[in-house]
Amino acid sequence: MSKNIDVRVGRKTYSLAAESEQDKKDLLKASASLNSLADQFIQANPSMSNEEALMLTAISIAHEYERLKEHKESDDKMMEQLHNSLAEKLENLLEKY
Repeated sequence: MSKNIDVRVGRKTYSLAAESEQDKKDLLKASASLNSLADQFIQANPSMSNEEALMLTAISIAHEYERLKEHKESDDKMMEQLHNSLAEKLENLLEKY
């Protein structure tokens, strides 16, 4: 059953639907993070509109997402190289016996 919750982001309150208690917790946590970041922009420039603060918040999040995605891709490549190296060494050991 869907339950409405109110969250505050920037200078505005939004009503969201949560399908479960876990969804509710996740939405509250996410909105608190968004609000914290938006508040940083608003405090730095109090005359900034809510829309500008939310746009800067979105750009910040997108930037962090791209940075983490690149980091993950780099980690994935390193793990694949390690896996291939270990597989090759194991094959070499098995050939000896």
